[in-house]
Amino acid sequence: MSICNSNIGLQLKNYILEKDLTRDKSPVYVSAILNIPMSNGYDVDYYQDIHTALLDEFNDKITRQISYDCALATVSVLVVLMGVLLYTTNFILTIATFVCMMLSIGFAFFVYIFVCNINFFPFLNLLVIVISIVIGFDDLFLLVNHYRHYKSFYANGEAMINALEHCGKGMFVTSATTAAAFVCNLQSNILILKCFGVFAGLTIIANYIFAVTALPSLILLTDKINCKSQKLIARCMIFNRIRIFFVYHIPNVIYNYRKVIVFLAWLLLIISTLITVKYITLPQNNPMQLLRSDHLFEWFSEYNSDLFDYSYQGNRQMNIYVIWGVKPAQKVPLLDPRKFGEFTTDNTFKIDSLKDLQQFKDTLLYSKAVVNYKSATYDLPLWIEEFTEFVEEKNGTNFVLQDLLEEYVQYTPTFKFPDDYSMSIKDGPLFDHDNNFISYFIILPTHHSLSFSYKDIASFMITVRKLESKLRNKDEYSNPIVSPIPFISKMADLMNVIMVNTMVSVLISVVICMLVIFATTKDVKLAVISIWTIIIVVMGVVAFVLLLGWTINVVEAVIIVITIGLSFDYTLHVAVCFKSTPKYLSIPERISRTLELIFTPIFLSALTSALAGVVLLFSGTQPFYEIGVFLGTMASISFGGAVFGFCACVSYTN
Repeated sequence: MSICNSNIGLQLKNYILEKDLTRDKSPVYVSAILNIPMSNGYDVDYYQDIHTALLDEFNDKITRQISYDCALATVSVLVVLMGVLLYTTNFILTIATFVCMMLSIGFAFFVYIFVCNINFFPFLNLLVIVISIVIGFDDLFLLVNHYRHYKSFYANGEAMINALEHCGKGMFVTSATTAAAFVCNLQSNILILKCFGVFAGLTIIANYIFAVTALPSLILLTDKINCKSQKLIARCMIFNRIRIFFVYHIPNVIYNYRKVIVFLAWLLLIISTLITVKYITLPQNNPMQLLRSDHLFEWFSEYNSDLFDYSYQGNRQMNIYVIWGVKPAQKVPLLDPRKFGEFTTDNTFKIDSLKDLQQFKDTLLYSKAVVNYKSATYDLPLWIEEFTEFVEEKNGTNFVLQDLLEEYVQYTPTFKFPDDYSMSIKDGPLFDHDNNFISYFIILPTHHSLSFSYKDIASFMITVRKLESKLRNKDEYSNPIVSPIPFISKMADLMNVIMVNTMVSVLISVVICMLVIFATTKDVKLAVISIWTIIIVVMGVVAFVLLLGWTINVVEAVIIVITIGLSFDYTLHVAVCFKSTPKYLSIPERISRTLELIFTPIFLSALTSALAGVVLLFSGTQPFYEIGVFLGTMASISFGGAVFGFCACVSYTN
């Protein structure tokens, strides 16, 4: 027992071994720690060299991994280009379309930087390239398919006019709803989501302008009028059989088994909702994951606090700043993290008499009592206490706070503003550049041990809100700024708003989508069915990725936003196409006519997106990997929802 209670035993228990060794489990994790002895600083060079070498090695690995993933992304794009080339059999059209899509991204970047004057461009904005490729080639498939259909009856120019007249409405609806889904993120409190929403929305608008102007011209200019060879896609027996099956057999299956399909769709929606409610969680320790979850660096960042204690002689607590005399920054730019707004003072903060000074001292002591601060060694008096005694000794002197402060600090210096991890209470006045007193601060260590676990931070934030509420209810000096240290504050704010902001974006997007569909089709039933199908698709995708163990951090929030934007496309194309079919036809015939016109473009779009996603599954960085999972999942569920769910439900409208 004496060995267990010795320093060696305590260090083993709290630093080296896991918290819980009582359960039979495998593997057993052991932590390795380099002990740094107390020294004058020169003896730490050895450990600093080790730290630098390890950090350089880690950065080199990340650089190599990102380079590898960029190569995979290039292969993924080539897979999509190959699919487009097989369908169009027109190399010039394929490459020209790709170049124009890249130019649309460049145009969006120009507007983003120089017109919107946004100087912050987060790394996640590069995911817009995926969106541009998916939507751009989706429009290409759609327009080429309709152009070829009408080319059998009209000359090239008239065929293109009819093709644009027929599918232009669908292209507008999908572009408008997708852009709206992204722009909705301007309501988010998360800067990265704001910037991503603006850039993605601008890219969608640029893509649409390209699709209705340059793309028809490219198709006409590169079209072979007297082409002797049939298109390769027409020669493909497998594709022809799939197309014939979906166009001529599936409509009857959908109509005859529509009750079963609708029931299964509702069941999928209910199950997906239950899975989402049960499994949607926030990351506990690592809100911004760069590498894959199984990478040792990311794994340790997420689970080290669960496995190891690290508490022996760990006397640092989470601190709270309380500042009187200043206001929160004004006119803070919403889309530039490098600008902090205007500094303003709080003119209501005044200490004009000894009585005011004593009341303010009592307020600081009250703040200390609220957070239940208990010093591990001894507790020095607050600076304000000593200053109050000094003023009381000068009883009878005219009370001019500025003069008293200047006199007192000549022989009793103030504390400099402490570091974030100060282990003792510190307080003192703050002066401007002209040595005028403007505000007063106190930093309060709490009973919460320093931790970067969101669970611990959430508990700590309860104490912060409790202190803020108590101070707000006081009669005097009730308007301070109460804040945790910056890192804790950023993580707490991020985790508090990320879920709510994402859900609000989803709701706004769905409402806008319904309004756009109704304005386009003038059919309430069709709009409701489209929204119902889209909700099933979104919930299905979210539930699937949650079952894979995803947590909702910044990257996942961006991907959910992309899911919302792209999940509209297939359903809306089918809805607009179904609306254009003659109403005198029977429901199976209308579904068959719809699939005859729309099956090829949405099937090829889904297939190329899924194949591109499969390539990215081999990525080593989490954003690229998750985009791969998203592309495959979104394409599959969106295609199934549009063809089966929407068509089965719409069969009840006649």
